[in-house]
Amino acid sequence: AKVPIVDDAPADSIKILKDSWVKFSVKGTIADILVQPDSMVAAGDVLATLNPPAKLAKQLDKARRGAEKAVAKYEELTMELEEVGDSITEMTDEQAMAKEVVAELKGDPDSRAEFKDAKKQLAGATKDLKKLKKRLKKLKKQVKSSNKKAEKAQKKLDKLESSIGKNQIIAPFDGLLSEVKAKVGKKVKTKD
Repeated sequence: AKVPIVDDAPADSIKILKDSWVKFSVKGTIADILVQPDSMVAAGDVLATLNPPAKLAKQLDKARRGAEKAVAKYEELTMELEEVGDSITEMTDEQAMAKEVVAELKGDPDSRAEFKDAKKQLAGATKDLKKLKKRLKKLKKQVKSSNKKAEKAQKKLDKLESSIGKNQIIAPFDGLLSEVKAKVGKKVKTKD
């Protein structure tokens, strides 16, 4: 596509400041033409795209699925981590209340059965709290590992998506698109 930049002036005094023919840097089949002749374009606008090679499309699809799966696992573990944190808070409160009841009933001969129940409740809360803290520690490691996997999967996806950029023609500067010589479905070589 030819992209000239013209002065913002009356039509009888327009002069071309810059013009450029832009082309694909790789071979392939044109998938889409996103502009029409005589349309204004801004630097960075995508003018046309090629169908990605089948191998790249498969890799891209696999990378997208991998990134989505890794992010979903990270989010799942993060939610579980929050839930375990909330459970620890609740269990800590329960343990503290059980300690208070045990302290109040200790030495009261009329409350031996209640004292025994309170001690069982305190022992259960302490045991549950220990399990939750162990689970929290394990979850923190899993979340950290999962986050690294999600970041790695996203980097892989980003790298593949950037290679798709070679399958696009990008406007090098702002201007008026004067001519489009490409057609959807046409096979192009790197010279076209």
